[in-house]
Amino acid sequence: MRPERSTPKHVKSAKVLRTAIVASGLILFTLVAAYSFMLLAQWYLGELNRRATRVTAKEAYELINSEEDIVVLDVRDKSEYDSGHIKGAILIPVNELQSRIGELSKDRKILVYDNIGIRSERAREILMINGFTKVYDLKGGLLAWENAGYTLETTQT
Repeated sequence: MRPERSTPKHVKSAKVLRTAIVASGLILFTLVAAYSFMLLAQWYLGELNRRATRVTAKEAYELINSEEDIVVLDVRDKSEYDSGHIKGAILIPVNELQSRIGELSKDRKILVYDNIGIRSERAREILMINGFTKVYDLKGGLLAWENAGYTLETTQT
C-alpha cells in the first residue's frame, strides 16, 4: 500500500495566490469596464444636451417671429393643448413622440415646450437621440411664456 502523498504547503500557497490574483484581475477588469461605460454614457448625454439649446420665453418669441421654417411642438396632452397653446404649435404628446417621430423633419428647427419644462426635456432627449440637431427647449414652459406676457390661442371644440 502506498502512503498518501500530501501537497507541499508552498505549492498550496502558490495555487491560492494564483487564484487570488486571477480573481482580483477579473474584479478590477469589471470595475474598469463599468466605470468606462458610465463615463461614456455621461459624455453621450452631455453631448446631447450641448446640441440642444434651452431658450427663455423672450428668445422663443423672437425665434418664432424671425424663423419661417420653425416647428413649434407642444408635447402636452390634448386637453392641455386645447385650453391654450402657442399660436401655430402642433401637438404630439411626449408619450407618443417616439412613435410619431416621422411626422417631423430633421431639417427644420424645432421649439419644444410643455407646461413647466419637464416633459419638454424628455421630448428634447427623444428628438436628439433620433438625430434632430436643431432643437430648442422653452425654459419654464408655458408658465414662463405667459409670465413674460405672451398670449396663447385656444382650440375651439
